[in-house]
Amino acid sequence: MAFAAGSAAYSSGCVVLLAALLAVCSDGVAVKRAERLGFDVSKPMKCPGNCAAHGSCDARSGFCWCDAGFGGHDCEQEMPDMLNITALGPPEWAEALGAYKVSPMYLEEGAGADASVKLISYEEATNGWVISEFGSPCADDVCFFGYQKVKGHPPKKGWVYGAPDFQVYYREMVFDDHEQDPNTTAGFHMSVEYTPDINVLNIPDLTPLNGRYVLQPRYVHAASGKFAIMPIDYKAERTWVLAGLMGVPRKWQILMKSTGALYKMHEPPTTEGTKIWNPLEKGMQLDVSCANNFPDTACAALQGQCGISEVATQWIRDCCRAACGSCELSRTACTMTSPKPSAASLLALNETSAPRQSHLRQGAR
Repeated sequence: MAFAAGSAAYSSGCVVLLAALLAVCSDGVAVKRAERLGFDVSKPMKCPGNCAAHGSCDARSGFCWCDAGFGGHDCEQEMPDMLNITALGPPEWAEALGAYKVSPMYLEEGAGADASVKLISYEEATNGWVISEFGSPCADDVCFFGYQKVKGHPPKKGWVYGAPDFQVYYREMVFDDHEQDPNTTAGFHMSVEYTPDINVLNIPDLTPLNGRYVLQPRYVHAASGKFAIMPIDYKAERTWVLAGLMGVPRKWQILMKSTGALYKMHEPPTTEGTKIWNPLEKGMQLDVSCANNFPDTACAALQGQCGISEVATQWIRDCCRAACGSCELSRTACTMTSPKPSAASLLALNETSAPRQSHLRQGAR
C-alpha cells in the first residue's frame, strides 16, 4: 500500500528518509528502496500546507525543503535567525565566540556519502557567491567566485576561477531546477556544470564540484565571516559542525561536531537543550539568539523602554527582540515597514506616544 501525505508513516517522519534517499541518488536505487518501503513514487505527492510559502515541494516524496530560518514538516516553524557561542575553551579559537546570523547555503546533495564538504555560499565581505570545498587545492578554499552586488540567487555565468591567474568561465555554469520544472520553487536546487578549458593550464581539477546542491541553513559569524555553524549531511539525525577558516594558507577546518534532533533537519543543536558539542573538553556552549528588525544602534537607544508593559510600546519589544530579550516573539511580530527608521526617529515616535500613555494612566485613576 502506498503512503500518502497525512498518513501515519508520513507524519512519523518516514517521508524525511524517503526525501533523503531521493535527494542523494539518481540511479534508480533510491526509487526501488522507496517502493519496497511502500511509497508510490510514480504519482506526484502533495506537500503539507504547500510548505507554508517558506519552502519548495518535492513532488516525488511530498517533502518540504525549507528556506533558511524555517523548519518543520511544512516549513511553518520559525528556526533561530541568530545563534550565539558563549563559551569555547581554546584561546586560539577566541575569535569564534559571539553572534552567528543565518545565511543560506547550498549543500551538495551527496553530502555525508564521503568526507567531502562542498557548498555554494554568499560572502558579504566580497559581495559574491563562492563555490568551495573544505580542504580543496583552491586558495582560501574558494574554487569559483561569482560577483553579485545585490544578493539574489547564484548567477548562471561570469564565474571566476584559477587564482592567482584568474580565468573567467564565459559559459553558463550554474542552473536552477526551476528552469526545467516550473512546478518547483526557484532558488532551492542548483546544479553546477563545469567543463575544463584545455587551453587553460595549471588549474586543479575542479570537476568534482559538479553536481546538484540543495538550499540549507548556515549560520555565519556576524563580525568576521571566518566561522560557520552548518550541517554537513542529510541523515535523519544530522551532523552539525563549527567550521573555521584557519591556517596559512587558509582552509576551512571542522573544529567541533554535534548531532541534531531526529528528523529536525533545519534545527541546529544548541546546548540549551540536551545536545553537546564534541570534543567535550573544548567546552563549547551554543545558545539561541535573535536579531533586531531595526538597526542595533536604534534599538539600543530604546532598550530602557523594553520593560514597560504598555500597548503603545509593544512595538519596541516586537521590533527590537535582541535588545529587549524578547526572542520568544515571532520575527513577523514587527509590523513596521521599511525603510528602517534611525534611532532618532524611533525615539521621536516613542516620545509622541508618551503623552498618550500618561493621559491613559490619569484616566484610569
